[in-house]
Formats: sequence, structure tokens, C-alpha cells
Amino acid sequence: MKKIALFGLLTFSAMFIFGQDSFSVHFSQTYSKFKFVNSDGVQDETINSEINYSYGVNYSKVFNSGVFLRPELGYKNFGAISSVNNERLEWSLSYLDFNLGIGYIYKEYRIQPYFGISPYFAYLYKADQIIGNTYFDMLASESILKSDYGINE
Repeated sequence: MKKIALFGLLTFSAMFIFGQDSFSVHFSQTYSKFKFVNSDGVQDETINSEINYSYGVNYSKVFNSGVFLRPELGYKNFGAISSVNNERLEWSLSYLDFNLGIGYIYKEYRIQPYFGISPYFAYLYKADQIIGNTYFDMLASESILKSDYGINE
């Protein structure tokens, strides 16, 4: 966790040294739904989405060549709810994530189309499950992976 925070801080610091193009802070609602398939291959349709919140900061640097870089640090909260035998089931997953967007902006005309990709790494630092009145810490029980990674296009 400390390594991720230090890497993010160093990345943002290095980008500011080259000049600031734009810096933004964002807030959004996160609408998530979990998919559960039992051992018989039947999907549980009783799991409903839950609206949570996400926050983040990013910095955008656009070079004269049209290449752009956009590192981002964020917090995302995902969750879902369901019920079994009149007991409420609730999941809440909190991630800290780092994205590094890179792409190209075609700057010849007033309208400037662009394309890019953004590899990301997310660290799960809190994973709660509540069944009725019983609380489970999924991280302590090691029933869930602590990291996620992929590419946003």
C-alpha cells in the first residue's frame, strides 16, 4: 500500500516538473452489480445493484506532438444487496486505484478526436459482507483477492 502511494506521489511530482496542462478532481456515483453463479451453473438473479460513490484526482499532460499522459489516483466503492430467507445480504468493496492513461490527440482541426488506453491497478483495502446482523471481514478471512488490474480503453 505504501509503495503504491509513493509511486503515485512520485508520478504526479514528475508530471508537474514538466509543466501543468490540467488537473482535475472528480466525484461520481458508482452503480455496481455482482454476478454469482452457483456450482450448478445457475446465476443468482436476486442480487441487486447498490449505488455508492467514487472520487479521484488526475493530471493531464498533452505534448506538442499530440501524445498525452493522464495518471489518476482514485477511490472506488462497489457494492450489492440481496436477501435470503428474509435476511439482508450486503457487500461493500473499497478500492484505491492508480490508472496511467496514454494516448494521442489529433490536433489539426477545431474538433480534436483522440484515442487512448489506460492500464490500471486497484488495491482492495476494505471488503465487508453483512448477513442479517452478522459482519464478515472478507480480507481477514482471505476469501477475496486484494488486487485487481486491467486495461480501460
